[in-house]
Amino acid sequence: MQHLELLSRSAVEEEILKSSRRRSRIGDLGTNIQPLIEIVGRENILLDDVDLLCYSRDLTPYSFKPRAVVFPQTTEQVSKILIWANREKVPVTPRGSGASFTGSSLPRENSVVLDMSKMDKIKDIQPENLIAIVEPGITVDKLNRELKKFSLTFPHDVGSHDVSTIGGMVASNSHGHHGLKYGPIKNWILGLEVVLPTGKVVRVGSRVLRSNCGYNLTQLFIGSEGTLGIITEVTLNVIPLPSYKASVASFFNSVREALRASMETARCGVNPSAVEFVDRTALETVNRVENLGFPEAEAMVIVDLDGHSKGVLDEQVKTVADICLKNGGKEVQVAYDEEGIRRLWKPRLDIDIAMTRERPGYREVGMAIADPCVPLSRMAEVIEEMQRIFKRHKITSIILAHAGVGIIHPAIFIDVNDEHQWRALKKAEREIVNLVLGVGGSITGEHGVGIVKAPFAELELGESLEIMRRIKRLLDPNGILNPGKMALDTAIRDVPGHIAFPKYQMDVV
Repeated sequence: MQHLELLSRSAVEEEILKSSRRRSRIGDLGTNIQPLIEIVGRENILLDDVDLLCYSRDLTPYSFKPRAVVFPQTTEQVSKILIWANREKVPVTPRGSGASFTGSSLPRENSVVLDMSKMDKIKDIQPENLIAIVEPGITVDKLNRELKKFSLTFPHDVGSHDVSTIGGMVASNSHGHHGLKYGPIKNWILGLEVVLPTGKVVRVGSRVLRSNCGYNLTQLFIGSEGTLGIITEVTLNVIPLPSYKASVASFFNSVREALRASMETARCGVNPSAVEFVDRTALETVNRVENLGFPEAEAMVIVDLDGHSKGVLDEQVKTVADICLKNGGKEVQVAYDEEGIRRLWKPRLDIDIAMTRERPGYREVGMAIADPCVPLSRMAEVIEEMQRIFKRHKITSIILAHAGVGIIHPAIFIDVNDEHQWRALKKAEREIVNLVLGVGGSITGEHGVGIVKAPFAELELGESLEIMRRIKRLLDPNGILNPGKMALDTAIRDVPGHIAFPKYQMDVV
């Protein structure tokens, strides 16, 4: 273990001030950047240090500043950029909204970031064919606002739906809150247009609801985190907008009672779109900060239901409520309107805001244990053991879960300026990875690998990781696309720069 080099907060602020005074010029980056200006125009390139600092972060505690940020607006521009980057061997990192918990959208040293946000058009909506064709930079909310005009919806829902882009969600194969009923995003992708690292543009999949022609290359690019190609167009399956929705919430005296009710609800035949678990700390914190009036409990379960018949929905609500009460739920609350549904979901969705108010200076940090998936039959024991591990290491944490599918979300809050909290967290991280793999689980149920799970990927993937690396070398022989991610080009991650310090050393796991 190497020494930890720390700077005081005032020193950090001074360093940021110095950086903000330095203005990057085209000449500073060498003459080889001139082709980028010719491709997209000077107005679509960021070179200023302050601007670049904004692209050095995601939702992890790490920071890497790129050499430039480029905003392509067409597939042709993306192709030309990659032809240039491949020739010059310049690393390229595609980026959507940067709402990643894994570091998958963080650049590496001297990387160029491709911000895809200006490629945000809806190319076509075909209600009669139940498809929509979109560019990668469009957000889920914007897409669904347009689909609503046709009484359609794209049912994939994520917590960051107001900022998350379709391209970023496809690249990470996100799962979302309603994945129990609707599955991960890969279930809804019919075809893609992808620019390969050499600049070649390919189309995979189709624009019909079923195709079984050839290898399923569409699924190869879904979840590849921008390491194999850059997505420039997505063909989506969309469905009729459900006419009725409801949320059912219940409160329990133990984790095991709550999870028993969750599993019975998932299996009872009502086909819920979500079954969510919230622990005591999250419930108490949000309840206190937002004055919601929920009862005290060790755990809360939230069930979402939707459909096209009010009568059927009412029957499903009653079935879920009965299951909760039978399994120890001490109170059931039901909401049918948007405002009421939002209220019931607040303990699940508002914990970051509430915790920030209660503990100024603390923030949630995305780590390798942010989204493990375990067998449903082992959820209760895994969650209880996680709680013991966090308590032993004196780490502030809450535990949420997509209880219907086994995805557990330990949300960890630390003072990022506290060396001791950081080191305690790294020890807990290793223990929980071992716990998850020991029960036959996966280290990531939805967020992907990025850089934070790269040290652990081979523990789960085994020899299949080498097959992934061969595919990477085949499509990207110069290794320019999103290097350092998914353990494809290194078994152990680089020692990353920490948000709080210009130089930060951590234990290598």
